Amino acid sequence: MNVASPLMQDMIQMEAGEREANWTALDRAAAKAAGYLGLSPALWTSLRSETGSAAASVCIVVTERRLADPNNPVVNPGGFVSGMLTRARQGKLYLHKSVFGLLKQPQPESGLT
Repeated sequence: MNVASPLMQDMIQMEAGEREANWTALDRAAAKAAGYLGLSPALWTSLRSETGSAAASVCIVVTERRLADPNNPVVNPGGFVSGMLTRARQGKLYLHKSVFGLLKQPQPESGLT
C-alpha cells in the first residue's frame, strides 16, 4: 500500500470494503487498473499465470506509479508490462528493487487519467 499511488490505494481499499486491505483486494484492484492502463486481457492473463497473482498485482502498481514518474515516465504501459513479463520468464524480474526505489520517491497523485 505504501508504494501505490493515492488512486490505487483507494481502488484497493474499495475492493477490500469494510475489511483491511489484503492481497485479494490488491489483486482485484490490479485487474481493474490493468484494464484502465490498456493492457490486453491476454497480457494480464499471461502475467498472472506466469508470475502469480501477487507479483502481477505489484507489476501493475509499479507501472501505474511509473506513468507519473517525472524523470523516466512510462509512455506505453502494455510494452512496459510486457517487458516485465519477459524479464520474469528470464528470471530477471526484481520487483523488490522497483518497490524499494518507489518508496524513496515522493508519491504523485496518479498516472491514470
